[in-house]
Amino acid sequence: MGEMIKNVICDMGNVLMTWNPHALALVGSADPAEADIFEKELFRSPEWTLNDTGRYDEGELVKSIAKRIPENLIDRFYWLTENWQNYVVPIPGALEFVKWLKGKGLKVFMLSNAPSRFPECVSHYEVYKLLDGAVVSWYAKCSKPDREIYLYALEKFGIMARESVFIDDLEANIKGSEAVGIRGFVFDGDYDKLKRRLENIGV
Repeated sequence: MGEMIKNVICDMGNVLMTWNPHALALVGSADPAEADIFEKELFRSPEWTLNDTGRYDEGELVKSIAKRIPENLIDRFYWLTENWQNYVVPIPGALEFVKWLKGKGLKVFMLSNAPSRFPECVSHYEVYKLLDGAVVSWYAKCSKPDREIYLYALEKFGIMARESVFIDDLEANIKGSEAVGIRGFVFDGDYDKLKRRLENIGV
């Protein structure tokens, strides 16, 4: 018989909150060609990844990327860097899912690859307030799927891997959690299916 599951660790983007770089780029410009520039140069840039791991701060990120932005788009680029977080919102059903977990007596945590301002932009949502703890990669100075961030999260939360489940929308991140002994499930947007999978392991 397996260990009793006491903890559920959730990714933030595409598990609890929306994360759609293309949609965020369209906030910067409704023109598809211009939005493609914002998506590629900002949200999918090497600098963004470095910022997630705490090796870049936000000022450095903006300064570096701005050099590649066409002059006619630079004002909208700066606006987007200041405002994109306002368009990251809870996924419909996420709050009810977390309440369902809490109703079963489980602790619910968040583990996310995200820049420094992410806690600030989600902390006012009820789904975030219900969490028992959160680890954001910028502060941990490491990121998924590297084993270091999972070990960091376990230590910070004061929980054991064998009593925990990790939920992420990316298979690579689930493999990372399993490498340190945390069972994982890939989330495809269907909370009912996820609940059934969790119930099947005794949640």
